[in-house]
Parts: sequence; C-alpha cells; structure tokens
Amino acid sequence: MKTAIGEYMDTNIVSAPADTSIEKLQDMYLGLFVRHILIVRDQACLGLLSIGDILRALMVEKDEEIRKLNRIASWEYYENWGWHHKYQKKGNQKQNKPKNK
Repeated sequence: MKTAIGEYMDTNIVSAPADTSIEKLQDMYLGLFVRHILIVRDQACLGLLSIGDILRALMVEKDEEIRKLNRIASWEYYENWGWHHKYQKKGNQKQNKPKNK
C-alpha cells in the first residue's frame, strides 16, 4: 500500500520577512509551537530557519554581551578602582584607616 506524502505534510507554513529580529523569531517559535520558519524577501523564499539556528544566534549574541561586560568590569578595573588608595602611604605620612566600631 503506497501513501502519498501529501497526507503527512503540513500545508500551514509559517513565514517571516528576512529583516525580522531574532527576538521576534524566538517569540514566533515559542508562541506558534513550530520548529521551522520560512524566511522570505520580496515574495521569494530565501531559506528555512530552524529553532536551532535561532538558539545558536542567541548564544552568540549573549557571548558577545558577556565579553563586553567582562571588559567593562574586569578584575583590573576593581583593583584600580581607587578606594584603597586613600589608605596607602603618601610620601612619608601614613593615613589612618577608619576603626571598626
């Protein structure tokens, strides 16, 4: 018994324009419960995007964001912050540290 593939395929294809943001695509995957979205530009099909493609793109974005934050708030930044400098020696004079109460 031969069955036509048309009996198994889904004809409700979800599509999105090529300039759709990654965040919007992520919302579409989660909200529409789909695993693939057809990407179109000027009524031409550019390709099929999977949820894995979006997850990879989001991970790359997050990795870049974390690297930027690490450069801003590196240990070197805190080591050179300055709060400890007011308790260091100035010339031959020693400044007193405040006493804990």
